[in-house]
Amino acid sequence: MSDGSKLRLGVITRPHGVRGAVRVRLDNPDSAVFAPGLEVGLDDGRTLTIEGVFGQGDRLHFAGVNSRNDAEGLRGRVLLVPRDILPAPDDDEVYLVDVIGAQVLLEDGTPLGTISRFWDNGAQPIADVKTASGEVSMPFVPGLLVDVDVDAMRVVVRPPEGLFFGEADEVPEGSS
Repeated sequence: MSDGSKLRLGVITRPHGVRGAVRVRLDNPDSAVFAPGLEVGLDDGRTLTIEGVFGQGDRLHFAGVNSRNDAEGLRGRVLLVPRDILPAPDDDEVYLVDVIGAQVLLEDGTPLGTISRFWDNGAQPIADVKTASGEVSMPFVPGLLVDVDVDAMRVVVRPPEGLFFGEADEVPEGSS
């Protein structure tokens, strides 16, 4: 949903109150980028201007969204912001959009596939990995990730048994 110039910050989950405010689920709950006057994009191509930020930054009010019905129309919309307003990631962090297309490898170098997209299950980010035999949804979490190299477009993983190859996690012949 991001093209590199705009990054996903979260999703509008539901209306809040009767005056048009909405609740959002932030991909990074510590994010403090929302501020009055900021223009945000929606995944449907619309642009909205934030008028107010409330709570822990998880409630927003947009200009022109003045009723619960207006807010209901935003349910499920993804919030996008210009990449250049965000801080550079720390050394141990990446913007997920930067590893879409990265090769996924086992620690021994065996290729597993390529990251095609990310989504969130409410508890963690999930990377969909396109493999030779289909697609695998892989939690993108520290316990599974060994190394993420954005420059090399490579993600080295230590997957749990059965995630990629079935119960024994034996690499099928012809995979490597």
